[in-house]
Amino acid sequence: MSAFPAMMDANGNWSVTFGSNEIPQGEYISDVTVTTIDRNGNPDSVSTPVTVDTEVPDAPVVISYTEYTRGDPGVSGVGTELSDDIVAISQISGTGQVSNVAYDTRTVAEIPGVRDGELQFTFNERIPDGSNLVINAEDAVGNESATFVVLDDNAPGVVDVSLAGLSGFDVGAIDLSIAGDSALTLSEADLLGLSDDTNALIIHGDTSDTVNIAGAQATGATETIGGRVYDVYTLGDDGSLIIDHTVNVNY
Repeated sequence: MSAFPAMMDANGNWSVTFGSNEIPQGEYISDVTVTTIDRNGNPDSVSTPVTVDTEVPDAPVVISYTEYTRGDPGVSGVGTELSDDIVAISQISGTGQVSNVAYDTRTVAEIPGVRDGELQFTFNERIPDGSNLVINAEDAVGNESATFVVLDDNAPGVVDVSLAGLSGFDVGAIDLSIAGDSALTLSEADLLGLSDDTNALIIHGDTSDTVNIAGAQATGATETIGGRVYDVYTLGDDGSLIIDHTVNVNY
């Protein structure tokens, strides 16, 4: 059993701050004991069960997008897999500025053997090429995981994961499939900085995309996401990458 000191304000309100590795990860119930000591040194304790939930939701999976065709290029909507989590979308400019995206949503029901269920987002304004989207999922207790969606800039481009705006999200996936000929280079520090909660990153893309991960190791294991095969890599002591099998990987 571990003990942690509490901070108390002038009104008697107290709080405890835990480090990222001080509470075991997962979903479980833990008995918590709070002990107070009055000014005369007399202790008093109370115990209660506390529900702990540190499991982050799955990062949203983009299964469709709609190009804007009435003027300057861009994207006018996306569709994601259906989820019980709250999903919201932000835009990140090429300089890292974050702004909210206004949109309407529509749920398309699954038809077995014909189509998957889909949550469609229709943007009120075009998202221009050269900017990016962050699609964030939040579960009922506030755990979050986001997908960084790279948009086309009409030329083969290097994906910038150092954008200042990304620091406000826990990025669990990067989607290169909308942009053509994307080149993504990741170090262990990049990976750990993007995905603070899990140190794991899923990368969606296709044969036109390249991922450079010097020092990574292929594990030989695979996972299936949305019917597609993904290869599993380790990077450094704690990081892992799950990359679409069709993406070109240099390691």
